[in-house]
Amino acid sequence: MNRVLRDLIRAKMIKQVQDENDTRKKNLFLDKEGKIFFETVYNSQKKRIFNALKNSGSDSVIKFKDVLKKIINGK
Repeated sequence: MNRVLRDLIRAKMIKQVQDENDTRKKNLFLDKEGKIFFETVYNSQKKRIFNALKNSGSDSVIKFKDVLKKIINGK
């Protein structure tokens, strides 16, 4: 994992900041290139999800919401 983090830091995708309260912790944040990448991917996926939901029946949308809740809650 360290190699992957180093590669992302070198590519200016993320930045690593030492925690102010616990010096053992390092917090990760999106850097400039990471924010650009996120926005690009997010915008294209947002359109695809919107179109899929728009063209689905209400039962499918409800089931999709239930699956998303399970993913978010780790169940």
